[in-house]
Amino acid sequence: MKDTLHYGCWSKDEAGLPCFDGRFLGAAAIERPFTHGFSSGRLQVLVNRQGLVRLFTTEGGYTDLCANTFRARSGLYLEFERGMDRFPLIHDGLATKLSVRYGIGYARYSAIWRDAHGGELTVEQEFYTPPDKQPRLAACFRLTNSGDVRVSGRLRLRSDVVPGGEPGPSPRVVAAAPGSVSWKNFHSGLGDFQLRGDATFGSGESEGISLLLSSELDLAPGESRLVTAQVGYGCDVLPDAPPPETSRFAWAAQLGDLQFHDRETWMGDEAVWSAGQLYSYLAWDNSVGEHYLNLGGYGWVGFGAREVPETALAVAGHDPALAFGCLRWTAKIQYANGDIPHCHAFRRPAAGETLSTGHNESDNEIWFVLACAEVVQLTENTAFFDEELPFWEGETATVWEHLRRAVRWIFTGVGLGSHGLIRIADGDWNDYLSLVGARGFGESMMNTGMACRALDQLIPFARARDPHFARECEERLAALRTAATAGFDRHWFVRGYTDEGAPFGTLADDRVFLNAQSWCVLGGCGTPAMRESAMRAVLAKCRSAIGLTLVSRPYPSPPPPDVSTCPIPPGEGENSGIWPQTVHWAIWALCELGWRDEAEEVWKLMSLRNHATVHPEVPFGIFNGPDCYSSHHAGEREGWTQVEMLERAKFPPMNPMVAWQSFSLSRIGNLPARQTPLALNS
Repeated sequence: MKDTLHYGCWSKDEAGLPCFDGRFLGAAAIERPFTHGFSSGRLQVLVNRQGLVRLFTTEGGYTDLCANTFRARSGLYLEFERGMDRFPLIHDGLATKLSVRYGIGYARYSAIWRDAHGGELTVEQEFYTPPDKQPRLAACFRLTNSGDVRVSGRLRLRSDVVPGGEPGPSPRVVAAAPGSVSWKNFHSGLGDFQLRGDATFGSGESEGISLLLSSELDLAPGESRLVTAQVGYGCDVLPDAPPPETSRFAWAAQLGDLQFHDRETWMGDEAVWSAGQLYSYLAWDNSVGEHYLNLGGYGWVGFGAREVPETALAVAGHDPALAFGCLRWTAKIQYANGDIPHCHAFRRPAAGETLSTGHNESDNEIWFVLACAEVVQLTENTAFFDEELPFWEGETATVWEHLRRAVRWIFTGVGLGSHGLIRIADGDWNDYLSLVGARGFGESMMNTGMACRALDQLIPFARARDPHFARECEERLAALRTAATAGFDRHWFVRGYTDEGAPFGTLADDRVFLNAQSWCVLGGCGTPAMRESAMRAVLAKCRSAIGLTLVSRPYPSPPPPDVSTCPIPPGEGENSGIWPQTVHWAIWALCELGWRDEAEEVWKLMSLRNHATVHPEVPFGIFNGPDCYSSHHAGEREGWTQVEMLERAKFPPMNPMVAWQSFSLSRIGNLPARQTPLALNS
């Protein structure tokens, strides 16, 4: 797979980490921001090809620190004043663009500024967040006089701050000292907003919505000036950030456990890049006191619960501490009855109040049980089960008790349908299937396969610490597997049953649903021959040039009245689009069968490099992307993303595009090569 692509090329930085050198020129590139993200673990940063910086945090709920886009230009930048003219030294406004590099934990830009008097500066700027969980963004600017005349004037370091949510007192209370300026109590709960520069800057001030620091600039031809800065928030003075080179090596150490020497070099590089990108979704929730991985995109403001334990599975192999943090986050927002809400709403219930869970989803608790069992099995950290954690209402119990209540909710709160499968309610992971169980009777094969995997992994721990609960789980597991086996329709597992009891995703319907097959394999449902047949059907019917489609044949738009309320066009979104995490679950399932060659082929199809090669003109799916692609069923929109009903191109980056590459590649690496090819038509 090639490193040079339409919009740039892959390379390595001085820490040995993969990075992307963008070539964002031409009409198509100008229309798109090519957004790149990174995070300190508390402060989230989004930058784009223009060099604009957006700052936000999820502490106590989503807070955009540059909320008023009609007033705020960027969260951190330089401005140069020469005579009567002011020149923001933002990359997009400079005369000649030289380079843009996106790396793990940083973005670097270089360009040339010129004025009408012959002045010329080469402007190099780097924005970065060390992996130290401090609520700040650091920056390093180097200005070099690359012209023939002296360049003199006033240099300003600026941060445009307009917080959303609960801003502090008005007018602003500004405190200034040499090299620093802060807006006191700019947001309730977050403390002061702070801008700090190096020792060359004097006392700061406020100008409109901006905090700024000033210094004189005087450069003869060939001379350079280095400027260091940082912005952030907190009640205490922010510690000095390390230099950018130190930060990059710290990120390299953070990812040091990821080694893929037995794979093609580009595959290992992409897996490391993706794992590094996943840290850009690392956030802090002070309502429960935990770091966790956010969904990103629309999930920054939505706080969906499902994706947190889901992603814990993906990182446990190389960052078990983060995986356990995600699981604690999930346990702490769980209600005492065992239910885990669709979204974390942050509001505590009043005395005697029963909180509404909002969307009537059916799978959050399964993800929680599955992730806890898988992560503990992988790390052998059984002490996690004995940790005392509160439920959202305040009652405290062990993690084991949280799991017992989650299992109880799966079987009594969500419940089983007449065919013995777990009900689907308003939708399982695939909320497009919103009418399958609208009246409360529809059933989900995906939920059932996942629950089988979860119980199978949990039972060995239950036998050692809770024999009665272990027997209960064993009985439930056997019943679920029997029901799933009954749902095998000659070549593959059905997707489920509607409220009326009719199966869907059947052979007669000629629709293979990817998730039902993958999770029945992972859950040990059916016979070995059934599981192999199911994955043969997936490879034969769901394969595309850029991954596996969610269903082999889309529904019309609008869909049948017993399937969905959403008229998503064929090939887009959940209607036979391509969802990266579901493809990697299929790869996991192929690995469970020992099908290394097929797993590796699908991994390559789903890779960022492959997408950028097959669809070079698409301005995402290069170094990050949205949560799904449109498939060949969408015709000329193949390789793009859903545009009708929900324009998903607005939301990149999102974590499903990068969450699972390292996980599935590690599974592939654990398998021996098969000596005989798989016959797909057998």
